[in-house]
Amino acid sequence: MLKITLFHGSDKIVEKPLFNYGKEDNDYGVGFYTTKIKERAEDWALLYGSDSAYVNEYEIDLKDLNIINLMDYGPLAWVAEVVAHRGVVSEVAKDFLPEFIKKYKIDTEQADIIIGYRADDSYSEVIESFMQGELTIEEVKKLFYKGELGMQYFIKSQEAFDKINFIQHYVPCAKDHTGNNIDEARLEVVDFLRQRRIAIAKRYIVPPISIVDAVENEYVYNKEFDYYEKR
Repeated sequence: MLKITLFHGSDKIVEKPLFNYGKEDNDYGVGFYTTKIKERAEDWALLYGSDSAYVNEYEIDLKDLNIINLMDYGPLAWVAEVVAHRGVVSEVAKDFLPEFIKKYKIDTEQADIIIGYRADDSYSEVIESFMQGELTIEEVKKLFYKGELGMQYFIKSQEAFDKINFIQHYVPCAKDHTGNNIDEARLEVVDFLRQRRIAIAKRYIVPPISIVDAVENEYVYNKEFDYYEKR
């Protein structure tokens, strides 16, 4: 058996996660979002306030489950998965959206679990900026790494839900999670985006791989060396 421990930060105790419950416009659609990193779950729980914060701990047996790690397919595939569910805001981004999803979104329909970066609301602006042609895909990857949001395990199928076993819950201590490092990273991201927009206004040309390159061409991800090749 391949059992792992997962954590879910919430404003409630969740002893039995419900299959097919939640919002479609979350990162990977309707399902249950967890992480292997206890501290990240504590941070997420405390977003609800220290008076209603709980970390739920689970064990799950991964045997015979179809697990898709989006990082195996490159950051373009990850962005495509997120925007397919979250959508985009600007009209410019909407123009690119259908072709981008067609080229880079992988088939996750039969996945039991999806592993990938967490794109919380404050970092969705990074994805939006990429979809508007303001960032390269490598810059997107670096900005999410800087944000220390961590990887999430998205429980998707009934088979996976059937294998979740609740272990315990606990209340995280707010004083242990000042959020300084994460807040500083967010401020750096905001400043980077501001500086990039100023540069574009001064006729800076965003180099490959931008959304324009990704849509006009077709790039194939080389997992071994972590780079894209133009097909």
